[in-house]
Amino acid sequence: MKRRHWIAGLVAIAISLLVACPDEPAPENLPIEADEVSERLEEDLREHRAAAEASMGWIAETRIWQSSELPAVDAFDDESERDFEAWMSFLTNYVFIDEHVEEDAARSVIYLLDGERVCEGLDVELEGRISDFIVFNPVDMTTDLVGEAPTEIAEAAGEFERLPTLAGGPNIDEMNDINQFAADGFDRERCQENIDAAQVRLRVTAPSAATLGIALQIDEERYEPIAFRISPETSLTEIDLEESLQSLQAVRQAVDLDDSTDLPEVIEGRVRSSFEIEADARTLQQMSVVDDIRIESDNTTLNIESADPFFERRVNGDIEELVTTIDIGRIALGFPIEEREEVDEDQRLDSELIVDSFSLIATLTAEDDDELLLSNIRPEQPLSWVIDGETVFELSWSLIDEDALDLVLRAENDVTGVELVPAVELILDFQFGDLTERLDLPAWLADHTWVIRIDDAGAPVIEADSVIDGPDSTDEAGIF
Repeated sequence: MKRRHWIAGLVAIAISLLVACPDEPAPENLPIEADEVSERLEEDLREHRAAAEASMGWIAETRIWQSSELPAVDAFDDESERDFEAWMSFLTNYVFIDEHVEEDAARSVIYLLDGERVCEGLDVELEGRISDFIVFNPVDMTTDLVGEAPTEIAEAAGEFERLPTLAGGPNIDEMNDINQFAADGFDRERCQENIDAAQVRLRVTAPSAATLGIALQIDEERYEPIAFRISPETSLTEIDLEESLQSLQAVRQAVDLDDSTDLPEVIEGRVRSSFEIEADARTLQQMSVVDDIRIESDNTTLNIESADPFFERRVNGDIEELVTTIDIGRIALGFPIEEREEVDEDQRLDSELIVDSFSLIATLTAEDDDELLLSNIRPEQPLSWVIDGETVFELSWSLIDEDALDLVLRAENDVTGVELVPAVELILDFQFGDLTERLDLPAWLADHTWVIRIDDAGAPVIEADSVIDGPDSTDEAGIF
């Protein structure tokens, strides 16, 4: 699809425009002149795209990628190439140009972007596609991957509709309103006004003879939410979330945006992404949470532990092999809960959903291009739900005769099948106790356990404790 190709091209550009601030104090920047910025940037971007194509070009041709709903990778076809060239033209002819140079010092160049010029480039070169969005529907994706839920779980879902609601949480319908921006089409005049009001600058430096540093600056305070570095062999990006929040607040005020949707009160932490060319057809991509992330919005909090890296992807185009490693730390989402009837705020209960220490390795080769192996899947701790200091729900698993789980996605007749190795038991433990009365929940949630056993012998088997007004004690139902 056309949208897929431009997004893939945009990702290729983004990967190439990556940078991170070093942990140790940086040495003084080298001299740099405005005349060399655009040429050096374009050369490095082309080097990175060529390396990405050499290492990853084969992935989109594998049967598993073509038959599944896996995230798109660049097909490196003619349309993708046109998108890349359009971005090159936009950067060199509409962004890093003499007319935008505000300050050309010995060791830095600062560009103040002119809204009219930049928005002309977006409209002419990119057809305004920067305003395009994708609506992600996790329910549809889940159904595509695993089919309908077992009968017992589906029936119980009707009871779960009575579970407490999030107090002050996001409204999904309101979140989808952002797509109206894309539906309305590109508004060059509005784009120009917004960029001029936000005072968008790019501060360019030369940390080394072969490296360009590019920092995005917003507002007269010159907040720097994003910093880039790129050289012929490596590129990194670092996002300062606190500076990002300050930038959003400044932009909202400057362009007089609708403030009916509040920004979070607190956003802290730093994230980093990197791309490295290890050889002509070998690349390494990593993503890290450098500093713990904390987000506070109304009554909701999100905490993510630092992990360096939490994502790593090695691609070898010579032997056509892809190996992805994911290793995350603790993630906790906190929110108050209440009955569906209106209650006083001081009657709300604090709760927290916690995911702790999850890891896996995903491997794909052209030789076995009909399957994607997800191996060594290890959740160190169960997913848990804590209300008012008490654990009311845990989702864990028990492996039979093994200490890690393998999951195989296999392409069969243009459909993706799923195979688990070894057999696994999923354990859902409900311990709401006295909260069932306070929250008006089904009585069986007070003390109830499901064990879902999945192996290659047939349909999953669900075993349940005897309950009050609950599901049958044992059932079989197909998931896949």
